[in-house]
Amino acid sequence: MKLIYFQDSNKVNAFVSQQELAQFLQSFYWQKILQSQNKETVIVGVVDDEQNILLTSLLVKNKFKFFSYYYSPRGPIVVDKVRSNKVQLAEVLNFWLSEVKKITREEHIGFLRLEPNFDWPNNLNVLKPTSPIQPQKTLLLDLTLSEEELLKKLHQKTRYNLRLAGKKGVTVREGSLDDIDSFFNLLEETKDRNHFGIHSKMHYYNLLVHSKDKVKLILAEYEGSVIAGGLFSYFGNQAIYLHGASHSSTRQLMAPYLVQWEAIKIAKHKECRWYDFGGIDENKWPGVTRFKMGFSGMVYDYPGTFDLVFNPFIYGVYKILRNLRRKLP
Repeated sequence: MKLIYFQDSNKVNAFVSQQELAQFLQSFYWQKILQSQNKETVIVGVVDDEQNILLTSLLVKNKFKFFSYYYSPRGPIVVDKVRSNKVQLAEVLNFWLSEVKKITREEHIGFLRLEPNFDWPNNLNVLKPTSPIQPQKTLLLDLTLSEEELLKKLHQKTRYNLRLAGKKGVTVREGSLDDIDSFFNLLEETKDRNHFGIHSKMHYYNLLVHSKDKVKLILAEYEGSVIAGGLFSYFGNQAIYLHGASHSSTRQLMAPYLVQWEAIKIAKHKECRWYDFGGIDENKWPGVTRFKMGFSGMVYDYPGTFDLVFNPFIYGVYKILRNLRRKLP
């Protein structure tokens, strides 16, 4: 086995997109989006003697004044045939971690934050559970079903609201870069209403610019005004609901239902296997979770978010700083 640094975007995207539940956040597209925001990133991987890719991992460097840590969003990605073999999985991960650890010594990296889509082998380094970054629980819709079958599986109220939006005259269309201002205004209102954070306007702009049509902006309009919208990724066998927003003053028009349904239809057209609603949590987002659950689907739990500590001293300092920041108003 050999550790390599990936520069070939086509090779990375082809590998990641071919794995089960393909992760847009581990693609070369996501790396370009992060780099456009001056984030330091690298994609490293493991290949066998025949140069077949066994593992890839997009690593994002989060920097503090005197130290840094690596974060692998929804990663690492391990080839399906290795992930299903516990012995091979342990061998590949052990090699990858030993090589990554060499990099960390040179760059004062305190730890590696992972979000694996598999159970961590018991005979490897012990991972420390930490607070989720990406949602740990989500809802997956099986897109092998026909549109008629998907409609039948909708909760009765969801199906009613979907039809009501159409009868009220709400229309949907694909947005462009010219619509980012309108969408961002929706996000700001939704943020204030639901008390959650949003990114800068440039982040949403970059999602469209650097994704090469893998991210689409879908908007709902009523009487010429944008009243709801969402950003969705379409990568490999999986579509993912990334961001959504709506006007509270037009809530009775049920526009978000039409936005979701349009996103689902596009995913089917692109022959995606799964539609990921982007996370559910009955405690943190009760209203949003009820809305998503109305579309039916299968509840899916990721194993979680974990830290692999390389430098205990740095990790201890990081935890102190994190706790202090959380106590600030």
